[in-house]
Amino acid sequence: MSVQTEKALYEHDVNDALRDVKANVILWGEDLYDATIVVYPKQLSDAIPDSYQWQHLKKAVLVYFDFKSEKFIRFTGVKWDEENRVVYLAAGNFVGLWKFLKSSVKKGFLNNPDKVAPSARPTDIVDLECMCTDTKVAYIKADKIAYKSREIPAEKLKLMGKKQSALDNPRNWFFYSSEGGFFHIKDCETVKTIKPEVFRGSPDIPEGYMPCYRCRRKIFLRVACDPYVKQINRIDRMLKKYEIRDSKLEMYALTYGFKFRLGDEGELYVTGAEDTWLIKGFDEGKFYLWHNNYVRTGPRERTFTSGFHDQEVASRNLGFILEFIHDYSFERHLEEEEEKLRKKSAGADAGGAQTGTAGTGEQTGKKSVFSRVVAFFKRLFRKL
Repeated sequence: MSVQTEKALYEHDVNDALRDVKANVILWGEDLYDATIVVYPKQLSDAIPDSYQWQHLKKAVLVYFDFKSEKFIRFTGVKWDEENRVVYLAAGNFVGLWKFLKSSVKKGFLNNPDKVAPSARPTDIVDLECMCTDTKVAYIKADKIAYKSREIPAEKLKLMGKKQSALDNPRNWFFYSSEGGFFHIKDCETVKTIKPEVFRGSPDIPEGYMPCYRCRRKIFLRVACDPYVKQINRIDRMLKKYEIRDSKLEMYALTYGFKFRLGDEGELYVTGAEDTWLIKGFDEGKFYLWHNNYVRTGPRERTFTSGFHDQEVASRNLGFILEFIHDYSFERHLEEEEEKLRKKSAGADAGGAQTGTAGTGEQTGKKSVFSRVVAFFKRLFRKL
């Protein structure tokens, strides 16, 4: 039994209602009879694996109708995978629209009996797998998402316990799946989705893995601010304000090995490969660099002492200051000093030699002119 389609009845009204809405596709509930609606909890990445080809997705508008309201045309933004006929819908939006959308889906079933099983129900096209947890199963009850306890085998419980132990271990900084991909910090949402049987924790960055795009900045700050992890948020705000982007922060933390901590007056301490530095000026946006004090104990040896001295390096570019810190080494500093002394010594010697030669040349020049004058008059008197 077929029924008149909603598109035939309301297409003009829908197009008029959506005239200012930017979307590549308009989706009608009655056309989703052979599609799947994947409901995800918060972020789209909860529903799509890291390897998924995101370029397949299109921005779409899903239309539904509340015929008890005067303005009965409703719509919400979704992502649409046309090739696989999958709608990606946030759970918060699903709760408000399903009681209306399900009647449209049912009309699609009635108008396509040869493509839909006689026993099919609108809920059959809804995929709630992303809403399930290790202990709970999600299902639709009274047009809303409900949960029931999942029966967990003993082996699964054991694996879940191992996962929790790895998370509770204070030595573990990084978490990942043994199947490869990305590594995360503890509070990343993706950590919850890693299956217990492949879950791993590590004090060190796992080889061959990439930092997660969702928590990468926190990863770099966690490394750079250790053990002052309570300062992470404040340091992050300081670095963001002066345009230290994720790629730069990754280099400072993982490649340069910088360590950051805050001073009592809002300055930033930075420990590099050899020395500790103090960056002042965050309140005015011009940075002044101070270097830890030390005393020379030998030709190429030193001992650090308390306090800092002005390095006489200033810039409005925080990145420039941090690169200066990275480029510094005590050995290079000694080589530069020795080179300056060599040039100074060579300059003094050259200057003395040039003065002597110039003096001699000047005297010789004067004597030669006098000789020529005397010779001229001698010749003149002989002729007379």
